Amino acid sequence: MVGTTNASLQFVKEIQEHNEFGYRFMGYFDDPETSMAEVTGSLHQVKAFCIENNIDEIYFALQPSDMINYVDDLMEFSNDKLIRFRIVPEFSNYISKQFKKVNIEYYGNTPILSIRPEPLDNIYNRLQKRVFDIFFALLFFLLIGWWLFPLIALFVKLSSPGPVFFVQKRSGEGNEEFWCYKFRSMKVNAEADTKQATVGDARITRVGSFLRKSNLDELPQFINVLLGDMSVVGPRPHMLKHTEEYSKIVNNFMVRHFVKPGITGAAQANGYRGDTTDPVMMEKRVQYDLWYLENWSFWLDIKIVFLTVWSMIKGNENAV
Repeated sequence: MVGTTNASLQFVKEIQEHNEFGYRFMGYFDDPETSMAEVTGSLHQVKAFCIENNIDEIYFALQPSDMINYVDDLMEFSNDKLIRFRIVPEFSNYISKQFKKVNIEYYGNTPILSIRPEPLDNIYNRLQKRVFDIFFALLFFLLIGWWLFPLIALFVKLSSPGPVFFVQKRSGEGNEEFWCYKFRSMKVNAEADTKQATVGDARITRVGSFLRKSNLDELPQFINVLLGDMSVVGPRPHMLKHTEEYSKIVNNFMVRHFVKPGITGAAQANGYRGDTTDPVMMEKRVQYDLWYLENWSFWLDIKIVFLTVWSMIKGNENAV
């Protein structure tokens, strides 16, 4: 390792902790007076050490712009001696501690660095997800929705006066507002758009309590999926008031709006659902949402759907 930086120290730590990577670290080479770690030798001793120890790879962690002649000479030496030459860039000044991974894309021959990978920024992946959403939503209506919706609607109407559906503006992809559909689980009240449901909330009807605990109140959002406002899997959409409030107190809260909101999500599949008045709980959900955004795959969506169905069957103590 030529140079001691935060990135190079972290890289060496990783390869020493994971033998499966197949590396044996042989030492740092840097200016002994300014080095951030104990060095095996100075910069001028790198070539001799590589030849004497049959080194396979050199990792360069200094700023090439600061020593262009040295790095050019070392790269040429590496090529002549069949030693692979790698560069370890220092990104710590540009990214936060929450995002330990970065993504590099090539536009022609120009490398572009993103502070996080976003699989759904790829148009093919977005198309694949949209096809899955439409297929799954239509399948739901053909197999379940056509008979379950009228049944739930009847019980909702019998539970208290008011409409079958509760329609509310929520924050969607790009923080665009959309009308979100749910089965009404509360008595009609003036606080529906400002006050979140809590445990023991007197506004919740007996039928509504069952619908909320079983997630059945969310089923009309398959309509939103077909309309293109939502996805089957994604970060849960919040009422506009809560988006405004949490964006000010929860770090990276707005990043979750890079993708469409979902009927269920990684946070909900891992038990984080229900009351979100606690900022700490909301931070946990946001962490799951950001993890989902960075690690999306078709099979991850399938896994989350199955975990959600299982959660509906066994029940969730956090539901209100």
